[in-house]
Amino acid sequence: MKRRTLLRPHPLIVPLVRAIVLRFLKRRYRLEAIGAERVKGLKPPFIVVANHVNFWDPFWINAFISAPIQFVASDNLFRTTLLGLAMRLLGSIPKTKLMNDAQTIGHIFRILEAGGVVGIFPEGTRTYDGRSEPVQFAVARLIRKLKLPVISARIRGGYLARPRWARGVRRGPVTLRYRLLFAGQEYASLGVHDVYMRLSQEIRFDEMDGQRVRRTPFLTRRPAEYLERLLFVCPQCRSVATLVSRVRRFRCRECGYAVGVDDTGFLVRDTGPLVFEDPADWNAWQLPVFRGILGARSAAGEHALEENNAVILRGYRFRRLSRLTQGRLRLFHDRLEAQGRDGRPITFPLSLVRGANVQNGEKLEFYCEGILYRADFPNPRSSSFMWLKAIDLLQGGLHSGHQEAASLQGAPPGTRAPGRVSRWRSSSPAAG
Repeated sequence: MKRRTLLRPHPLIVPLVRAIVLRFLKRRYRLEAIGAERVKGLKPPFIVVANHVNFWDPFWINAFISAPIQFVASDNLFRTTLLGLAMRLLGSIPKTKLMNDAQTIGHIFRILEAGGVVGIFPEGTRTYDGRSEPVQFAVARLIRKLKLPVISARIRGGYLARPRWARGVRRGPVTLRYRLLFAGQEYASLGVHDVYMRLSQEIRFDEMDGQRVRRTPFLTRRPAEYLERLLFVCPQCRSVATLVSRVRRFRCRECGYAVGVDDTGFLVRDTGPLVFEDPADWNAWQLPVFRGILGARSAAGEHALEENNAVILRGYRFRRLSRLTQGRLRLFHDRLEAQGRDGRPITFPLSLVRGANVQNGEKLEFYCEGILYRADFPNPRSSSFMWLKAIDLLQGGLHSGHQEAASLQGAPPGTRAPGRVSRWRSSSPAAG
């Protein structure tokens, strides 16, 4: 009988991380905790959940909880030698993003049975625009089944300290608010739906809503740089992938429309009217418009997207990936097609593509017939997020929770999208 592995943090690495890494992060990000004293006396085993806004979220959360937390983390983080070693020393739990993963569930159960603490990001991915993604229903099901206490940590300022689309750190305060979300004895009166609704309410977060009142500066010399990774449809001419950032300015090469980005994270008027002041509002508007553009291109028999000199790799889970080909990558209405320098196309039918997601470093990953593939775009301004949304839309779904935004198609620029609505997905918890 195969022996089941119990993942554990290394007994020497945990105090080292606390003494050096966490102390540095507290100063670097001006971390402040609210309510940590209310959960300080809670003894393991228990679960920690949080909104996911920054790469450093797990370290920030553990800075104010004495027990070492073993976080569920994307298997991408385990593929490189040094980072993979660090993840294993911390006892992190590998998870294939947005796909069912029985091994992950097994690790979670064994860690908690052994008296450990598990950290889960119920959204399954890190926010791109500062608004939370829908909670995965499987996380609520898991919590209800385990019947253990759950601590929530809501992170404010973490997205603005380093937006996912940006490079470099912005100097500003990060606050964590802790609370006991579920006590073990109350599960008898709660169904899975009740757990899901409370969890969703706790995780739901919009960074810029509070920022409209606080206007806290997050200082950087280049606040607009790489915004085209998030925003790719011009609100004036509706051209795609013509927006480019430079220092504090974000401009469309096609029509000249431009906005500025200030130190609080908001957009400000430059050339033409200010259609959106919040990048998240712009993103909510662009997705249904993008769907219409993709539909028109498909009806005309054109490819939807194209990237030259893309590097395609393949592998499986957290094993090191190997290069498959390099050349032109195209997205059609029914397939992804990679054509290397030898001229031979490699086709990935969209009907077989599963678990499409964007990993750290703007790498587009997906599974096709049980094999993991990754597309690396050499141009640092290429938007893997745009490719991900195009795949979602062409597959017939908006799994990131923008369904209500679809009602805005054809609405004038500046119409604010309603709040995101969750779709209950049968997948295991993940972190991104």
